[in-house]
Amino acid sequence: MEKDKEAVSSGVDATPAETTIFCTACSVNEKASHMCIDCDTYYCDSCLKDHNKLANLRSHLILVGDEMKSRGTKKQLPTDRCEEHNGKHVDMFCVYHKVVCCSACAAIKHRSCKNVQYIPDVSSGTKTSQDFKEALNKVKEMRGRILRVEREKYDNIQSIENEERDILKQIDEYSDQIKLKIDELAGKSKEQVKEKHDSCKKEIEEAKAKLQSFLTQIALLEKSESPEVKNESQVFVDMKKSNNIVDEVKKEMDKFEIEYKMREVKFDINKEVLTSIEKHAGLGQVQPDKAKKGWFSS
Repeated sequence: MEKDKEAVSSGVDATPAETTIFCTACSVNEKASHMCIDCDTYYCDSCLKDHNKLANLRSHLILVGDEMKSRGTKKQLPTDRCEEHNGKHVDMFCVYHKVVCCSACAAIKHRSCKNVQYIPDVSSGTKTSQDFKEALNKVKEMRGRILRVEREKYDNIQSIENEERDILKQIDEYSDQIKLKIDELAGKSKEQVKEKHDSCKKEIEEAKAKLQSFLTQIALLEKSESPEVKNESQVFVDMKKSNNIVDEVKKEMDKFEIEYKMREVKFDINKEVLTSIEKHAGLGQVQPDKAKKGWFSS
């Protein structure tokens, strides 16, 4: 009995008289009373009720009695359904377009195609065929290729993250160099301003000292000309001396006023430094992307 069950489950042809078919959906070895073509499964009465509880399974083709028992000698339909034509079986294959479809699709979309095959007629032995093995190999090969490319892209992300980190470091270092240079230029300009200021201040102080000496001479003359302390002869002498000294101081003052001008410190900003910086969009230029040769490049 167990061998008969295994024979039916494995798809080996057997006549109804020789085989008892058991439910393959439950674990109590109930005798099968129905068979679902779409699920390719045998059901007892109880398991069939569970099958039919699901709305999307109620449209499946169910065989009973002799139909079920003779299933081993009948050609099996694919379980896939056409989404476009009310769930018809995908049972046709267009050789020209290399697509599977339902009979409605074949009649509408492939009616001009010369070679449209009925799948149950041409599917026998597919599992052991060379085409099936090659198809599996192609799937495995493609899976491996996808995984390799996926790994390549992951590695690429890691590499550009490292590159980004290095570039940002370079930008920071270059920015620090520019700031250092600007600070250096600012320091030099401040030194020039201070030197000019000290020079002007020195000239002014020297001019003030010269004026003080003139004032001292004038003060002495004014004192010597006081009539209360000297006789007229001495006043005459002091007067003549003072006239000579005043004439000399006048000449010096005339010369001093011509030569001496108001000193001032000015500074003209070198706007070219800022203009030179402003005309640039950044501290460098991002190079055009040069894709490395990989799976997607030829």
